[in-house]
Amino acid sequence: MTISTGPARPTRRELLRAGTLGSLGLAATGCGLFAGAEKPPPPPPNPATRPVEPVLDGDVVFASWPQYLTPELITGFEAEYQVRVVQSAFDSMDGLLGRLRVGNKYDVVFATAQVVDQLRAAGGLHVVDPTRLVNYPGVIASYPYFGNPWYDPGSRYSLPYTMYKTGIAWRTDLLGDRLTGSWADLWDERSRGHTYLLGDPDEVLGLAALRLGYDVNTAEPAELAAIVDLLRGLGPLLAPDGYTANGFGQLEAGTAWLQHAWSADVARVLRNAPQGAEFSFEAPREGTPIGIDAIAVPANAAHPGSALVFIDYLLRPENAQRNIAYLGYPMPVPGTEQTYAAMVEPAPECVVSAEELARGPYFGTNDAAASRRRADAFAQLTQ
Repeated sequence: MTISTGPARPTRRELLRAGTLGSLGLAATGCGLFAGAEKPPPPPPNPATRPVEPVLDGDVVFASWPQYLTPELITGFEAEYQVRVVQSAFDSMDGLLGRLRVGNKYDVVFATAQVVDQLRAAGGLHVVDPTRLVNYPGVIASYPYFGNPWYDPGSRYSLPYTMYKTGIAWRTDLLGDRLTGSWADLWDERSRGHTYLLGDPDEVLGLAALRLGYDVNTAEPAELAAIVDLLRGLGPLLAPDGYTANGFGQLEAGTAWLQHAWSADVARVLRNAPQGAEFSFEAPREGTPIGIDAIAVPANAAHPGSALVFIDYLLRPENAQRNIAYLGYPMPVPGTEQTYAAMVEPAPECVVSAEELARGPYFGTNDAAASRRRADAFAQLTQ
């Protein structure tokens, strides 16, 4: 079966990491929803004493990355339910948090697991009962991790949207069909001058932590020092611009032979590969970080009932299949697995399994002091 994926688009991860590395700025200022405000207001009270009912109660306004939902589903929902759907696009998690901080109202937000954790802790999300949705039981039956994810214990405030893992993409036409399956593959001398790392503090520190046997979220000074020493040894093998703001640009351009990469970007690389270039992806055996984006209903949503109807609509298997083909990201919806597997057939380790979700590891939410230590460690590598 051939599924049209449409023209190449900036990905959600490209926007997240471009420019100022938004997540580093968020982490460095602390973990709260109102980090950076001169006089942080108290957390807003959650207005829901009981879970929201999935019933139409008005139009739907959602906030997401640009082009993070196929327009086909927006128009389909409007036609089926006779309500309007309006998108408000942001280009960073800082941007979304800033809008929520000043009182902007959205019925649905698409956010990273770390931000869902912050919003939940700050009382900024509606309580939801996902078991009241038609399509949620299938998600849990196939992906039980989402019944109690680290960022939302008991799955009381969010539902999963997309998932991905971090590993190594490489040019099989230049480096062979298989690497050794370890994070040590990034130190391959054959790729000297053509190796790139993600310009993401957590991801860079995390790969070295995994190679050394540490927790990916470590902020222990001695362990961070060892991580910096290990990564400094990789420096001479990197390209001159060896820290990249996205996980695919240099692969698409043909300048990267070996790339620290997000699995979700590999679908785009396979779609837009330069002539003669062939790629694959490995999930290193020491551990591969798992990333999650989730969908939630803000506490001040004007139409929380319609929000849940909209979310349930996105989780229909046939709709999720269309969205996966558009995004290049897998969704934890049963019946869609073959759609994504076909997109990444030359790189099957891009697939995120239920077992990997249960195993992790995950990047969590550090306190302010730990975040500063990690930011300082990363700065030693990039200054």
